Amino acid sequence: MSTPAPALDEVDRYLPRAHDLKKAEERAEFYKAWQEVKDQLNRRLVIAVVGTVCSGKTTAIKSLFGIDFGNISPIPGSTTEAKVAEVGEKVFVADVPGFGDINTRLSDKAKELCESTDAFVYLLNAEGGYQAQEREDLARIRSLGRPVLVVLNKIDLIREHQREELIQHQRAKIGVSPQDFMVAAFDPLNGPCINVEAVHDWLQDTLKRKGKDLQYAKVCKEKDRSCNTYVMQAVAAATAVGVLPIPGSDYLALTALQAGMITRIAHVYGCSVSSQDVINFIAQTLTGRVAREVYRSLLKLIPGAGTALAGSIAGTVTYGLGMAARAYYAGQMALAPAANDGIFGASAEDFQLRRGPA
Repeated sequence: MSTPAPALDEVDRYLPRAHDLKKAEERAEFYKAWQEVKDQLNRRLVIAVVGTVCSGKTTAIKSLFGIDFGNISPIPGSTTEAKVAEVGEKVFVADVPGFGDINTRLSDKAKELCESTDAFVYLLNAEGGYQAQEREDLARIRSLGRPVLVVLNKIDLIREHQREELIQHQRAKIGVSPQDFMVAAFDPLNGPCINVEAVHDWLQDTLKRKGKDLQYAKVCKEKDRSCNTYVMQAVAAATAVGVLPIPGSDYLALTALQAGMITRIAHVYGCSVSSQDVINFIAQTLTGRVAREVYRSLLKLIPGAGTALAGSIAGTVTYGLGMAARAYYAGQMALAPAANDGIFGASAEDFQLRRGPA
């Protein structure tokens, strides 16, 4: 026997109302979430890609940021050997052949930027490995106490049966933790790139701890991947918020974290939004016909009631909202409302099916 559809009033217990959502903008939780995004956008971010000649810095920068660093005008005082360029508002990338070079090849301004680097990506050529120059560079970098990822690049040039031995030998020789060491091929001779996404994830996670991940996400090549991270972080928080016992009582807190997620996504794709824009997006998506059907389907799919049900609904709806926001802002806000609703509905359904019963 099929499960009967929930009564209309049961759906309404969980379905948000537009006037309730708009109240969220007046709350301290909303202001805090909004201000966190604004504060991060006002910070300066410096990422340095360091490595000796033929380590693959240019292709690494192109793979991570989608730019040809050779075509970007460096800030005054940079040279052809060592460059520092502003690749986004208050976001700088340094291309430095050796860390000692900042004392001899860069202006005071460029040197100051390098010395205030937030995260280093140090490239080793797999065919040359860890030598005296690399040892000196890493010692200088480590003395600054900044996060550094060591990447054994061009691993595709090493025969497959020799790779694991080389990787273990190089990591032990350098003395770096496994989470701060990886292999890659940013410009392989044959086949796809290797571990570019892993390098991106390391930067995203590392800069999140410094409160600068949004600045990075705005200029990185993997924008969709960054936004997926923001969505899943919001889903986890929404699931916890949603376990409050009274249906509807959690919308003020839930809307605040959803607004923070959406605002981050908008800025990743270069869209400037006001708090009212974000509230309107949430209200239009969560109070329409498609949203009602999503809530109705969730109440049929998820067994039980109470806190587990509320938490599952909050997480699922937040996922659908995040995916809709990603499509909307990636398309520079040109997506039609019907298409936006469709993405929300399909994403929420897919998420719940993959997730399974609460």
